[in-house]
Amino acid sequence: MQVVYITATFPYLILLVLIIHGATLPGSLDGVRFYLSSDWSKLLSAQVWSDAASQILYSMNIGLGVVISTASNKKFENNVVRDALAITIGNCCTSFFAGFAIFSVLGHMALKKNISMDSVANAGPGLAFVAYPEALSLLPGSPFWSIFFFLTLFMLGVDVLFGNLETITTAIVGEFPALQEWRRKMILLGVLCFSFYLLGLLLITQGGIFWFTLMDTYSTGFGLIIITLLMCVGITCCY
Repeated sequence: MQVVYITATFPYLILLVLIIHGATLPGSLDGVRFYLSSDWSKLLSAQVWSDAASQILYSMNIGLGVVISTASNKKFENNVVRDALAITIGNCCTSFFAGFAIFSVLGHMALKKNISMDSVANAGPGLAFVAYPEALSLLPGSPFWSIFFFLTLFMLGVDVLFGNLETITTAIVGEFPALQEWRRKMILLGVLCFSFYLLGLLLITQGGIFWFTLMDTYSTGFGLIIITLLMCVGITCCY
């Protein structure tokens, strides 16, 4: 639990540093303007609403079992509404302010390379692993800022892994109570981590980006929305 306190709060410190530094860069204001600009006609597109729903479900780990397994440790009389509002508002605010850290630096990159913001604001993994690292390379002391950025991604990835492992472990231990003994539970966690490692090797092959796109599209798309709706119906009407 102590590790989670560090991995969950340290990215906020790094994010604040990146926002402050990004605001001092030439061209950062252009990036922020691009980030805050909106095409309201897109609200008429069903795909936009589907993508927004998929993003918020994935961002908050809704429908993946993480929230339910974590909430199982709470008291039955716990204030669910308060927790739901706190988590939702905190998640949305974090995502919103993270955009300033990203696009302020991308605006600086667009100015230095004399290209449009549309050319640097790539979607998907290209933004985090291509465009933004390239933008960081243009900054004074770029190794320092790159370490900060990728350390943030690493911390966030560790947090997600904690949640996934806790979900699977809770389900297995609930079905087989004998595994609650700490030695057996450590063995179970070791097997799960090693299994995740083997599955992750698929993503570092030459076709890894295609596997990533396939899983990202179908694991967080329309199917997750349907699963979440069915879970809501099951909990409210049956449980």
